Amino acid sequence: MIAGLASLIITLGVIVLVIRRIAVGRKGGIDFAEEVKDFFQYLLLLILIIIVNSGLLGLISYVVSSDKRLIANEDVLARDSAFVVVATPLLIATALWTRRTLERDEESKESFALLLYLSAIQIIAFASFATSGYRWVLAIVDDGTVFGADLGSTFLWLATLGFHYRMSSHRLSKDRLQVPYLLLSAISLVVAIVATARIIRALMVEFLPFAETIFTTSGTNELTRGLVTALIAIPTWYFYWFTERTKAHTSQLWNLYLLLIGVGGSLVATLVGSSIIFYDTLVWFFGDADTNAAWVHFDRVPGATGALVATLISFSYHSRVLSSHHESEEGEIGRIYRYLLSGIGFATSSIGAVTFVVAIVETFAQDDLLVGRSPRNSLLLAITLLVVGLPVWQIIWRRINQRVKEDPEREISAISRKVYLFTVVGISAIATVASALTITVQIFQGIFGGDLGGSTWRETSYAISILIVGILAGIFHLRIIRHERSISGPKSKSHKFLLMIGPADKSLARELERSTGARIEIVESLDGLATAWDREKVRLLLAENKEQELALIADSGQIRAIPIKR
Repeated sequence: MIAGLASLIITLGVIVLVIRRIAVGRKGGIDFAEEVKDFFQYLLLLILIIIVNSGLLGLISYVVSSDKRLIANEDVLARDSAFVVVATPLLIATALWTRRTLERDEESKESFALLLYLSAIQIIAFASFATSGYRWVLAIVDDGTVFGADLGSTFLWLATLGFHYRMSSHRLSKDRLQVPYLLLSAISLVVAIVATARIIRALMVEFLPFAETIFTTSGTNELTRGLVTALIAIPTWYFYWFTERTKAHTSQLWNLYLLLIGVGGSLVATLVGSSIIFYDTLVWFFGDADTNAAWVHFDRVPGATGALVATLISFSYHSRVLSSHHESEEGEIGRIYRYLLSGIGFATSSIGAVTFVVAIVETFAQDDLLVGRSPRNSLLLAITLLVVGLPVWQIIWRRINQRVKEDPEREISAISRKVYLFTVVGISAIATVASALTITVQIFQGIFGGDLGGSTWRETSYAISILIVGILAGIFHLRIIRHERSISGPKSKSHKFLLMIGPADKSLARELERSTGARIEIVESLDGLATAWDREKVRLLLAENKEQELALIADSGQIRAIPIKR
Protein backbone atom coordinates (compact mmCIF):
# COMPACT_ATOMS: atom_id res chain seq x y z
CA MET A 1 0.00 0.00 0.00
CA ILE A 2 2.81 2.40 0.89
CA ALA A 3 4.62 1.65 -2.36
CA GLY A 4 1.43 2.25 -4.33
CA LEU A 5 0.80 5.53 -2.52
CA ALA A 6 4.38 6.65 -3.09
CA SER A 7 4.23 5.86 -6.81
CA LEU A 8 0.95 7.77 -7.11
CA ILE A 9 2.40 10.80 -5.30
CA ILE A 10 5.54 10.71 -7.46
CA THR A 11 3.51 10.54 -10.66
CA LEU A 12 1.19 13.38 -9.66
CA GLY A 13 4.04 15.45 -8.31
CA VAL A 14 6.12 15.14 -11.47
CA ILE A 15 3.09 16.09 -13.59
CA VAL A 16 2.46 19.16 -11.42
CA LEU A 17 6.12 20.20 -11.56
CA VAL A 18 6.25 19.83 -15.35
CA ILE A 19 3.04 21.86 -15.77
CA ARG A 20 4.42 24.49 -13.41
CA ARG A 21 7.67 24.59 -15.37
CA ILE A 22 5.81 25.11 -18.66
CA ALA A 23 3.40 27.68 -17.23
CA VAL A 24 5.87 29.72 -15.19
CA GLY A 25 9.08 29.11 -17.10
CA ARG A 26 12.09 30.98 -15.80
CA LYS A 27 10.18 33.98 -14.48
CA GLY A 28 10.68 35.11 -10.91
CA GLY A 29 14.08 33.38 -10.63
CA ILE A 30 12.54 29.91 -10.23
CA ASP A 31 15.19 27.17 -10.22
CA PHE A 32 13.50 24.09 -11.62
CA ALA A 33 16.33 21.77 -10.57
CA GLU A 34 16.06 23.07 -7.00
CA GLU A 35 12.31 22.45 -7.03
CA VAL A 36 12.85 18.85 -8.15
CA LYS A 37 15.33 18.37 -5.28
CA ASP A 38 12.85 19.85 -2.81
CA PHE A 39 10.07 17.68 -4.18
CA PHE A 40 11.92 14.43 -3.47
CA GLN A 41 13.12 15.70 -0.10
CA TYR A 42 9.56 16.38 1.05
CA LEU A 43 8.33 13.20 -0.62
CA LEU A 44 10.83 11.23 1.48
CA LEU A 45 9.61 13.04 4.60
CA LEU A 46 5.97 12.25 3.74
CA ILE A 47 6.64 8.55 3.10
CA LEU A 48 8.67 8.20 6.31
CA ILE A 49 5.83 9.74 8.35
CA ILE A 50 3.35 7.27 6.86
CA ILE A 51 5.72 4.33 7.48
CA VAL A 52 6.46 5.29 11.09
CA ASN A 53 2.79 5.89 11.90
CA SER A 54 1.86 2.57 10.29
CA GLY A 55 4.47 0.70 12.34
CA LEU A 56 3.54 2.43 15.58
CA LEU A 57 -0.13 1.66 15.07
CA GLY A 58 0.65 -2.00 14.45
CA LEU A 59 2.67 -2.25 17.66
CA ILE A 60 0.06 -0.34 19.66
CA SER A 61 -2.62 -2.68 18.38
CA TYR A 62 -0.55 -5.67 19.46
CA VAL A 63 0.20 -4.27 22.93
CA VAL A 64 -3.35 -3.23 23.87
CA SER A 65 -5.09 -6.25 22.34
CA SER A 66 -6.94 -8.35 24.89
CA ASP A 67 -6.17 -11.57 23.03
CA LYS A 68 -2.78 -11.45 21.32
CA ARG A 69 -3.29 -14.86 19.72
CA LEU A 70 -5.80 -13.34 17.30
CA ILE A 71 -3.25 -10.99 15.79
CA ALA A 72 0.10 -12.58 16.71
CA ASN A 73 1.19 -12.92 13.10
CA GLU A 74 4.98 -13.04 13.17
CA ASP A 75 5.34 -11.53 9.71
CA VAL A 76 3.10 -8.57 10.53
CA LEU A 77 4.80 -8.02 13.88
CA ALA A 78 8.23 -8.17 12.23
CA ARG A 79 7.14 -5.70 9.55
CA ASP A 80 5.78 -3.20 12.07
CA SER A 81 8.89 -3.50 14.23
CA ALA A 82 11.14 -2.94 11.22
CA PHE A 83 9.09 0.09 10.21
CA VAL A 84 9.61 1.69 13.63
CA VAL A 85 13.26 0.72 14.13
CA VAL A 86 14.48 1.68 10.66
CA ALA A 87 12.16 4.52 9.64
CA THR A 88 12.10 6.48 12.92
CA PRO A 89 15.81 7.49 12.88
CA LEU A 90 15.51 8.30 9.17
CA LEU A 91 12.43 10.43 9.86
CA ILE A 92 14.20 12.34 12.64
CA ALA A 93 17.26 12.92 10.47
CA THR A 94 15.18 14.05 7.47
CA ALA A 95 13.04 16.33 9.64
CA LEU A 96 16.12 17.97 11.19
CA TRP A 97 17.68 18.39 7.75
CA THR A 98 14.47 20.00 6.48
CA ARG A 99 14.27 22.28 9.51
CA ARG A 100 17.85 23.48 9.06
CA THR A 101 17.17 24.13 5.38
CA LEU A 102 14.10 26.22 6.16
CA GLU A 103 15.87 28.21 8.88
CA ARG A 104 19.04 28.77 6.85
CA ASP A 105 17.47 29.71 3.53
CA GLU A 106 14.49 32.07 3.61
CA GLU A 107 13.77 31.38 -0.08
CA SER A 108 13.15 27.71 0.73
CA LYS A 109 9.91 28.78 2.43
CA GLU A 110 8.65 29.75 -1.02
CA SER A 111 9.31 26.25 -2.35
CA PHE A 112 6.41 24.82 -4.32
CA ALA A 113 7.32 21.35 -2.98
CA LEU A 114 6.86 22.59 0.60
CA LEU A 115 3.37 23.78 -0.28
CA LEU A 116 2.54 20.43 -1.88
CA TYR A 117 3.90 18.55 1.13
CA LEU A 118 1.99 20.53 3.74
CA SER A 119 -1.23 20.23 1.72
CA ALA A 120 -0.85 16.48 1.11
CA ILE A 121 0.14 15.51 4.67
CA GLN A 122 -2.77 17.43 6.21
CA ILE A 123 -5.26 15.82 3.82
CA ILE A 124 -3.86 12.35 4.54
CA ALA A 125 -3.79 13.01 8.29
CA PHE A 126 -7.36 14.29 8.34
CA ALA A 127 -8.65 11.33 6.30
CA SER A 128 -6.86 8.84 8.59
CA PHE A 129 -7.93 10.64 11.77
CA ALA A 130 -11.54 10.91 10.64
CA THR A 131 -11.78 7.25 9.58
CA SER A 132 -10.21 5.79 12.71
CA GLY A 133 -11.99 8.26 15.00
CA TYR A 134 -15.32 7.35 13.41
CA ARG A 135 -14.74 3.62 14.03
CA TRP A 136 -13.45 4.23 17.56
CA VAL A 137 -16.41 6.33 18.74
CA LEU A 138 -18.94 4.00 17.09
CA ALA A 139 -17.40 1.00 18.84
CA ILE A 140 -17.69 2.76 22.21
CA VAL A 141 -21.30 3.77 21.59
CA ASP A 142 -22.27 0.39 20.20
CA ASP A 143 -21.00 -2.01 22.90
CA GLY A 144 -18.40 -0.16 24.93
CA THR A 145 -15.50 -1.90 23.20
CA VAL A 146 -12.29 0.07 22.70
CA PHE A 147 -10.13 -1.09 19.79
CA GLY A 148 -6.51 -0.19 20.42
CA ALA A 149 -5.66 0.26 16.76
CA ASP A 150 -8.46 2.78 16.20
CA LEU A 151 -7.73 4.62 19.44
CA GLY A 152 -4.04 4.88 18.67
CA SER A 153 -4.65 5.83 15.04
CA THR A 154 -7.06 8.58 16.06
CA PHE A 155 -4.69 10.38 18.37
CA LEU A 156 -1.54 9.67 16.36
CA TRP A 157 -2.97 11.13 13.15
CA LEU A 158 -4.62 13.97 15.08
CA ALA A 159 -1.21 14.85 16.49
CA THR A 160 0.26 14.67 12.98
CA LEU A 161 -2.48 16.98 11.70
CA GLY A 162 -2.01 19.46 14.54
CA PHE A 163 1.77 19.54 14.11
CA HIS A 164 1.58 20.28 10.39
CA TYR A 165 -1.19 22.81 10.93
CA ARG A 166 1.18 24.70 13.20
CA MET A 167 4.05 24.19 10.77
CA SER A 168 1.95 25.67 7.95
CA SER A 169 1.17 28.80 9.96
CA HIS A 170 4.88 29.34 10.71
CA ARG A 171 6.49 28.30 7.43
CA LEU A 172 4.06 29.57 4.78
CA SER A 173 3.17 33.11 3.86
CA LYS A 174 -0.43 34.23 4.27
CA ASP A 175 -1.22 33.83 0.58
CA ARG A 176 0.31 30.34 0.34
CA LEU A 177 -1.23 29.33 3.67
CA GLN A 178 -4.65 29.52 2.06
CA VAL A 179 -3.98 26.48 -0.14
CA PRO A 180 -3.91 23.74 2.56
CA TYR A 181 -6.42 25.59 4.75
CA LEU A 182 -9.01 25.98 1.99
CA LEU A 183 -8.46 22.41 0.78
CA LEU A 184 -9.17 21.08 4.27
CA SER A 185 -12.10 23.48 4.59
CA ALA A 186 -13.61 22.13 1.37
CA ILE A 187 -13.12 18.47 2.33
CA SER A 188 -14.47 18.87 5.86
CA LEU A 189 -17.38 20.98 4.54
CA VAL A 190 -18.48 18.18 2.22
CA VAL A 191 -18.22 15.63 5.05
CA ALA A 192 -20.17 17.96 7.37
CA ILE A 193 -22.94 18.37 4.77
CA VAL A 194 -23.16 14.58 4.37
CA ALA A 195 -23.32 14.18 8.16
CA THR A 196 -26.06 16.78 8.51
CA ALA A 197 -28.07 15.17 5.72
CA ARG A 198 -27.64 11.79 7.41
CA ILE A 199 -28.92 13.14 10.73
CA ILE A 200 -32.02 14.69 9.15
CA ARG A 201 -32.67 11.50 7.21
CA ALA A 202 -32.41 9.40 10.36
CA LEU A 203 -34.80 11.70 12.25
CA MET A 204 -37.39 11.49 9.48
CA VAL A 205 -37.15 7.71 9.42
CA GLU A 206 -37.44 7.60 13.19
CA PHE A 207 -40.65 9.65 13.42
CA LEU A 208 -42.33 8.71 10.11
CA PRO A 209 -43.48 5.21 9.11
CA PHE A 210 -41.13 4.60 6.17
CA ALA A 211 -40.49 1.07 4.98
CA GLU A 212 -38.42 -0.66 7.65
CA THR A 213 -36.69 -3.01 5.23
CA ILE A 214 -35.00 -0.12 3.49
CA PHE A 215 -33.48 1.43 6.59
CA THR A 216 -32.69 -1.65 8.64
CA THR A 217 -29.13 -1.53 9.98
CA SER A 218 -27.19 -3.78 12.31
CA GLY A 219 -25.49 -2.32 15.36
CA THR A 220 -25.35 1.43 15.75
CA ASN A 221 -28.30 3.29 14.29
CA GLU A 222 -28.09 5.83 11.49
CA LEU A 223 -28.65 8.83 13.76
CA THR A 224 -25.61 7.97 15.85
CA ARG A 225 -23.48 7.46 12.74
CA GLY A 226 -24.50 10.88 11.46
CA LEU A 227 -23.80 12.54 14.80
CA VAL A 228 -20.35 10.96 15.04
CA THR A 229 -19.50 12.09 11.50
CA ALA A 230 -20.66 15.60 12.32
CA LEU A 231 -18.65 15.55 15.55
CA ILE A 232 -15.51 14.99 13.49
CA ALA A 233 -16.22 17.13 10.42
CA ILE A 234 -17.82 20.31 11.78
CA PRO A 235 -15.04 21.22 14.28
CA THR A 236 -12.42 20.55 11.60
CA TRP A 237 -14.22 22.82 9.11
CA TYR A 238 -14.70 25.52 11.75
CA PHE A 239 -11.07 25.34 12.79
CA TYR A 240 -9.66 25.66 9.26
CA TRP A 241 -12.26 28.00 7.80
CA PHE A 242 -12.52 30.65 10.51
CA THR A 243 -8.81 30.76 11.20
CA GLU A 244 -7.99 32.36 7.86
CA ARG A 245 -11.35 33.66 6.67
CA THR A 246 -10.91 37.31 7.59
CA LYS A 247 -7.25 37.36 6.51
CA ALA A 248 -7.78 35.85 3.08
CA HIS A 249 -10.98 37.44 1.84
CA THR A 250 -9.30 39.44 -0.90
CA SER A 251 -7.53 36.50 -2.54
CA GLN A 252 -8.63 34.89 -5.78
CA LEU A 253 -8.33 31.42 -4.22
CA TRP A 254 -10.67 32.42 -1.39
CA ASN A 255 -13.21 33.78 -3.89
CA LEU A 256 -12.83 30.64 -6.00
CA TYR A 257 -13.56 28.46 -2.98
CA LEU A 258 -16.67 30.46 -2.11
CA LEU A 259 -18.00 30.53 -5.67
CA LEU A 260 -17.33 26.94 -6.76
CA ILE A 261 -17.57 24.97 -3.51
CA GLY A 262 -19.66 27.05 -1.14
CA VAL A 263 -22.14 28.57 -3.61
CA GLY A 264 -22.03 26.58 -6.85
CA GLY A 265 -21.65 23.09 -5.37
CA SER A 266 -24.24 23.74 -2.68
CA LEU A 267 -26.77 25.06 -5.20
CA VAL A 268 -26.33 22.03 -7.49
CA ALA A 269 -26.86 19.66 -4.55
CA THR A 270 -29.89 21.70 -3.43
CA LEU A 271 -31.47 21.42 -6.88
CA VAL A 272 -30.81 17.67 -6.94
CA GLY A 273 -32.45 17.15 -3.55
CA SER A 274 -35.49 19.24 -4.39
CA SER A 275 -35.83 17.49 -7.77
CA ILE A 276 -35.94 14.05 -6.14
CA ILE A 277 -38.65 15.13 -3.69
CA PHE A 278 -40.78 16.85 -6.33
CA TYR A 279 -40.36 14.06 -8.89
CA ASP A 280 -41.33 11.27 -6.47
CA THR A 281 -44.39 13.31 -5.47
CA LEU A 282 -45.49 13.80 -9.09
CA VAL A 283 -44.98 10.13 -9.92
CA TRP A 284 -47.06 9.07 -6.92
CA PHE A 285 -50.04 11.22 -7.91
CA PHE A 286 -49.79 11.32 -11.71
CA GLY A 287 -47.23 8.77 -12.89
CA ASP A 288 -46.58 5.05 -12.98
CA ALA A 289 -45.41 4.17 -9.47
CA ASP A 290 -43.64 0.85 -8.83
CA THR A 291 -45.61 0.16 -5.64
CA ASN A 292 -48.90 1.00 -3.98
CA ALA A 293 -47.31 1.54 -0.57
CA ALA A 294 -46.68 5.24 -0.07
CA TRP A 295 -43.91 4.87 2.50
CA VAL A 296 -42.05 2.48 0.22
CA HIS A 297 -42.46 4.73 -2.81
CA PHE A 298 -41.11 7.77 -0.93
CA ASP A 299 -38.07 5.90 0.42
CA ARG A 300 -35.68 8.44 -1.18
CA VAL A 301 -37.40 11.45 0.34
CA PRO A 302 -35.67 11.38 3.78
CA GLY A 303 -32.21 11.35 2.21
CA ALA A 304 -33.18 13.99 -0.35
CA THR A 305 -34.69 16.18 2.36
CA GLY A 306 -31.55 15.91 4.45
CA ALA A 307 -29.39 16.85 1.47
CA LEU A 308 -31.74 19.72 0.59
CA VAL A 309 -31.67 21.24 4.07
CA ALA A 310 -27.92 20.78 4.59
CA THR A 311 -26.91 22.20 1.21
CA LEU A 312 -29.42 25.05 1.48
CA ILE A 313 -27.81 26.08 4.77
CA SER A 314 -24.39 25.90 3.13
CA PHE A 315 -25.56 27.90 0.10
CA SER A 316 -27.15 30.61 2.24
CA TYR A 317 -24.14 30.93 4.50
CA HIS A 318 -21.52 31.13 1.74
CA SER A 319 -23.65 33.55 -0.29
CA ARG A 320 -23.92 35.82 2.73
CA VAL A 321 -20.16 35.62 3.37
CA LEU A 322 -19.44 36.43 -0.28
CA SER A 323 -21.79 39.41 -0.29
CA SER A 324 -20.44 40.73 3.02
CA HIS A 325 -16.89 40.85 1.68
CA HIS A 326 -17.95 42.21 -1.71
CA GLU A 327 -20.56 44.75 -0.71
CA SER A 328 -20.65 46.31 -4.19
CA GLU A 329 -22.55 43.99 -6.52
CA GLU A 330 -21.20 45.99 -9.42
CA GLY A 331 -17.78 44.37 -9.05
CA GLU A 332 -16.51 41.42 -11.04
CA ILE A 333 -17.04 38.94 -8.18
CA GLY A 334 -20.71 39.96 -8.01
CA ARG A 335 -21.02 39.39 -11.75
CA ILE A 336 -19.37 35.98 -11.57
CA TYR A 337 -21.75 35.06 -8.74
CA ARG A 338 -24.80 36.01 -10.81
CA TYR A 339 -23.61 34.29 -13.98
CA LEU A 340 -22.68 31.17 -12.01
CA LEU A 341 -26.19 30.89 -10.56
CA SER A 342 -27.70 31.70 -13.94
CA GLY A 343 -25.60 29.02 -15.60
CA ILE A 344 -26.64 26.38 -13.06
CA GLY A 345 -30.31 27.27 -13.45
CA PHE A 346 -30.03 27.36 -17.25
CA ALA A 347 -28.26 23.98 -17.33
CA THR A 348 -30.98 22.42 -15.16
CA SER A 349 -33.69 23.89 -17.37
CA SER A 350 -31.91 22.65 -20.50
CA ILE A 351 -31.74 19.12 -19.11
CA GLY A 352 -35.45 19.39 -18.35
CA ALA A 353 -36.17 20.55 -21.91
CA VAL A 354 -34.12 17.66 -23.31
CA THR A 355 -36.06 15.20 -21.14
CA PHE A 356 -39.34 16.77 -22.29
CA VAL A 357 -38.53 16.17 -25.96
CA VAL A 358 -37.39 12.62 -25.14
CA ALA A 359 -40.73 11.95 -23.45
CA ILE A 360 -42.59 13.16 -26.55
CA VAL A 361 -40.50 10.97 -28.87
CA GLU A 362 -40.93 7.96 -26.57
CA THR A 363 -44.69 8.51 -26.59
CA PHE A 364 -44.82 8.05 -30.38
CA ALA A 365 -42.45 5.06 -30.17
CA GLN A 366 -44.23 3.49 -27.20
CA ASP A 367 -45.08 0.29 -29.07
CA ASP A 368 -41.39 -0.48 -29.30
CA LEU A 369 -40.69 0.38 -25.66
CA LEU A 370 -39.70 -2.80 -23.85
CA VAL A 371 -37.83 -1.60 -20.79
CA GLY A 372 -36.93 1.66 -19.11
CA ARG A 373 -38.84 4.59 -17.64
CA SER A 374 -42.37 5.04 -18.96
CA PRO A 375 -43.02 8.10 -21.18
CA ARG A 376 -45.35 9.49 -18.52
CA ASN A 377 -42.63 9.35 -15.88
CA SER A 378 -40.15 10.88 -18.32
CA LEU A 379 -42.58 13.75 -18.84
CA LEU A 380 -42.93 14.20 -15.09
CA LEU A 381 -39.13 14.23 -14.74
CA ALA A 382 -38.94 16.95 -17.39
CA ILE A 383 -41.58 18.99 -15.57
CA THR A 384 -39.64 18.55 -12.33
CA LEU A 385 -36.38 19.84 -13.80
CA LEU A 386 -38.12 22.76 -15.47
CA VAL A 387 -39.97 23.72 -12.29
CA VAL A 388 -36.76 23.54 -10.28
CA GLY A 389 -34.37 25.13 -12.78
CA LEU A 390 -36.42 27.77 -14.60
CA PRO A 391 -37.15 29.98 -11.56
CA VAL A 392 -33.47 30.10 -10.64
CA TRP A 393 -32.46 31.06 -14.18
CA GLN A 394 -35.29 33.54 -14.69
CA ILE A 395 -34.78 35.38 -11.39
CA ILE A 396 -31.03 35.72 -11.83
CA TRP A 397 -31.26 36.52 -15.55
CA ARG A 398 -33.71 39.35 -14.84
CA ARG A 399 -31.26 40.81 -12.33
CA ILE A 400 -28.51 40.58 -14.94
CA ASN A 401 -30.66 42.29 -17.58
CA GLN A 402 -31.61 45.02 -15.11
CA ARG A 403 -27.96 45.79 -14.47
CA VAL A 404 -27.26 45.80 -18.20
CA LYS A 405 -30.00 48.42 -18.62
CA GLU A 406 -28.64 50.54 -15.76
CA ASP A 407 -25.01 50.52 -16.93
CA PRO A 408 -24.79 48.97 -20.41
CA GLU A 409 -21.22 50.03 -21.17
CA ARG A 410 -19.72 48.48 -18.08
CA GLU A 411 -21.85 45.32 -18.03
CA ILE A 412 -21.56 44.52 -21.74
CA SER A 413 -17.78 44.90 -21.65
CA ALA A 414 -17.40 42.77 -18.50
CA ILE A 415 -15.22 39.73 -19.10
CA SER A 416 -17.49 37.47 -16.99
CA ARG A 417 -20.47 38.24 -19.26
CA LYS A 418 -18.48 37.49 -22.40
CA VAL A 419 -17.15 34.25 -20.95
CA TYR A 420 -20.66 33.17 -19.96
CA LEU A 421 -22.24 33.96 -23.34
CA PHE A 422 -19.48 32.39 -25.42
CA THR A 423 -19.37 29.32 -23.18
CA VAL A 424 -23.09 28.68 -23.65
CA VAL A 425 -22.83 29.25 -27.42
CA GLY A 426 -19.77 27.01 -27.67
CA ILE A 427 -21.31 24.14 -25.69
CA SER A 428 -24.54 24.46 -27.68
CA ALA A 429 -22.63 24.32 -30.97
CA ILE A 430 -20.65 21.24 -29.96
CA ALA A 431 -23.78 19.48 -28.67
CA THR A 432 -25.68 20.35 -31.87
CA VAL A 433 -22.98 18.97 -34.17
CA ALA A 434 -22.52 15.80 -32.10
CA SER A 435 -26.27 15.08 -31.93
CA ALA A 436 -26.72 15.77 -35.67
CA LEU A 437 -24.01 13.22 -36.46
CA THR A 438 -25.57 10.70 -34.06
CA ILE A 439 -29.01 11.09 -35.64
CA THR A 440 -27.59 10.69 -39.15
CA VAL A 441 -25.70 7.54 -38.19
CA GLN A 442 -28.80 6.00 -36.56
CA ILE A 443 -30.98 6.81 -39.57
CA PHE A 444 -28.53 5.25 -42.03
CA GLN A 445 -28.22 2.19 -39.80
CA GLY A 446 -31.99 1.85 -39.86
CA ILE A 447 -32.12 2.25 -43.65
CA PHE A 448 -29.33 -0.20 -44.40
CA GLY A 449 -30.60 -2.66 -41.79
CA GLY A 450 -34.18 -2.49 -43.04
CA ASP A 451 -35.63 -1.71 -39.60
CA LEU A 452 -36.19 2.03 -39.79
CA GLY A 453 -39.15 2.62 -37.49
CA GLY A 454 -40.21 3.42 -33.95
CA SER A 455 -37.18 1.72 -32.39
CA THR A 456 -34.85 3.91 -34.47
CA TRP A 457 -36.61 7.08 -33.33
CA ARG A 458 -36.50 5.93 -29.74
CA GLU A 459 -32.76 5.25 -29.99
CA THR A 460 -32.24 8.74 -31.35
CA SER A 461 -34.62 10.44 -28.89
CA TYR A 462 -31.87 11.95 -26.77
CA ALA A 463 -29.90 13.07 -29.82
CA ILE A 464 -33.02 14.72 -31.29
CA SER A 465 -33.81 16.50 -28.04
CA ILE A 466 -30.21 17.70 -27.58
CA LEU A 467 -30.22 18.94 -31.19
CA ILE A 468 -33.40 20.98 -30.67
CA VAL A 469 -32.43 22.39 -27.28
CA GLY A 470 -28.86 23.09 -28.42
CA ILE A 471 -30.07 25.06 -31.45
CA LEU A 472 -32.53 27.11 -29.39
CA ALA A 473 -30.01 27.84 -26.61
CA GLY A 474 -27.29 28.73 -29.08
CA ILE A 475 -29.52 31.05 -31.13
CA PHE A 476 -30.83 32.80 -27.99
CA HIS A 477 -27.38 33.65 -26.67
CA LEU A 478 -25.87 34.29 -30.11
CA ARG A 479 -28.51 36.95 -30.74
CA ILE A 480 -27.51 38.63 -27.48
CA ILE A 481 -23.86 38.66 -28.56
CA ARG A 482 -24.65 40.11 -31.99
CA HIS A 483 -26.96 42.73 -30.49
CA GLU A 484 -24.35 43.87 -28.00
CA ARG A 485 -21.69 44.07 -30.69
CA SER A 486 -23.97 46.18 -32.86
CA ILE A 487 -24.75 48.71 -30.12
CA SER A 488 -21.18 48.93 -28.84
CA GLY A 489 -19.75 49.75 -32.27
CA PRO A 490 -16.06 50.36 -32.92
CA LYS A 491 -14.24 51.77 -29.89
CA SER A 492 -12.21 54.94 -30.18
CA LYS A 493 -8.87 55.15 -28.42
CA SER A 494 -9.31 56.79 -25.01
CA HIS A 495 -5.60 56.41 -24.20
CA LYS A 496 -2.53 55.77 -26.31
CA PHE A 497 -0.18 54.18 -23.78
CA LEU A 498 -0.63 52.62 -20.33
CA LEU A 499 2.28 51.55 -18.12
CA MET A 500 1.21 49.07 -15.45
CA ILE A 501 3.58 48.93 -12.45
CA GLY A 502 2.71 46.20 -9.96
CA PRO A 503 1.65 42.54 -10.24
CA ALA A 504 1.92 41.11 -13.76
CA ASP A 505 -1.79 40.69 -14.52
CA LYS A 506 -1.86 39.82 -18.22
CA SER A 507 -5.63 39.24 -18.30
CA LEU A 508 -6.22 42.78 -17.03
CA ALA A 509 -3.73 44.12 -19.57
CA ARG A 510 -5.59 42.41 -22.43
CA GLU A 511 -8.91 43.71 -21.08
CA LEU A 512 -7.59 47.30 -20.93
CA GLU A 513 -6.11 46.99 -24.40
CA ARG A 514 -9.49 45.99 -25.80
CA SER A 515 -11.46 48.63 -23.90
CA THR A 516 -9.12 51.61 -24.35
CA GLY A 517 -7.23 50.78 -27.54
CA ALA A 518 -3.98 51.71 -25.77
CA ARG A 519 -0.65 49.94 -26.01
CA ILE A 520 0.08 48.25 -22.69
CA GLU A 521 3.40 47.64 -21.02
CA ILE A 522 3.83 45.79 -17.72
CA VAL A 523 6.61 46.41 -15.23
CA GLU A 524 6.43 43.86 -12.42
CA SER A 525 7.20 45.24 -8.97
CA LEU A 526 9.58 43.11 -6.88
CA ASP A 527 9.75 45.19 -3.69
CA GLY A 528 7.18 43.02 -1.90
CA LEU A 529 4.73 45.90 -1.57
CA ALA A 530 2.75 45.24 -4.74
CA THR A 531 -1.04 45.37 -4.37
CA ALA A 532 -3.47 43.19 -6.31
CA TRP A 533 -5.14 45.02 -9.17
CA ASP A 534 -8.74 46.08 -8.55
CA ARG A 535 -10.45 46.22 -11.94
CA GLU A 536 -13.18 48.61 -10.83
CA LYS A 537 -10.64 50.99 -9.31
CA VAL A 538 -8.59 50.89 -12.52
CA ARG A 539 -11.63 51.72 -14.64
CA LEU A 540 -12.52 54.65 -12.38
CA LEU A 541 -8.96 56.01 -12.61
CA LEU A 542 -9.00 55.74 -16.40
CA ALA A 543 -12.34 57.53 -16.54
CA GLU A 544 -11.06 60.36 -14.31
CA ASN A 545 -7.70 60.76 -16.09
CA LYS A 546 -8.05 61.54 -19.80
CA GLU A 547 -4.32 62.00 -20.49
CA GLN A 548 -3.10 60.00 -23.48
CA GLU A 549 -0.27 58.36 -21.54
CA LEU A 550 -0.67 57.09 -17.98
CA ALA A 551 1.24 55.05 -15.44
CA LEU A 552 -0.96 52.83 -13.28
CA ILE A 553 0.80 51.96 -10.03
CA ALA A 554 -0.42 49.26 -7.61
CA ASP A 555 1.75 49.64 -4.54
CA SER A 556 1.54 49.93 -0.73
CA GLY A 557 -2.13 49.01 -0.59
CA GLN A 558 -3.38 51.55 -3.12
CA ILE A 559 -3.74 52.05 -6.87
CA ARG A 560 -2.77 55.38 -8.46
CA ALA A 561 -2.71 56.91 -11.92
CA ILE A 562 0.07 59.32 -12.89
CA PRO A 563 0.30 61.17 -16.23
CA ILE A 564 3.59 60.47 -18.02
CA LYS A 565 5.34 61.42 -21.24
CA ARG A 566 7.73 59.12 -23.04
